[in-house]
Amino acid sequence: MIFLAITDIKRLFSEEPALIIDEAGIYLHSSNRISGLITWENIENLKVESRGIGKKFIYPMVRNDLEYIEKLNPISTLLAYMLKAFKGSPIIIEASPLDIEMDELIAILIRYWEYAHREEGA
Repeated sequence: MIFLAITDIKRLFSEEPALIIDEAGIYLHSSNRISGLITWENIENLKVESRGIGKKFIYPMVRNDLEYIEKLNPISTLLAYMLKAFKGSPIIIEASPLDIEMDELIAILIRYWEYAHREEGA
């Protein structure tokens, strides 16, 4: 837990956005979790889970999770496998470090995901 706290503190001083959402996918920037581009084509679904009062988490359910896990350090790899075992995805998106309300973030992600997958249902 100390490792996570130190890397989260380092994140506070970074000028790089923690999350970018665009036509290509979701770009996550985190020093202790999965980072980089998660393409819309690799995201099968978005799972939203509520915990406690007002706490929501987004789990992008990806087709090839090893592509993201193998880039992590050993401690983060273990945490990603645990997250996958308990939540079905090694990737978690939280709103707390972001300057956006979670419901707004969820709506944006769903809109982009639906747009990217519009031809699959046709």
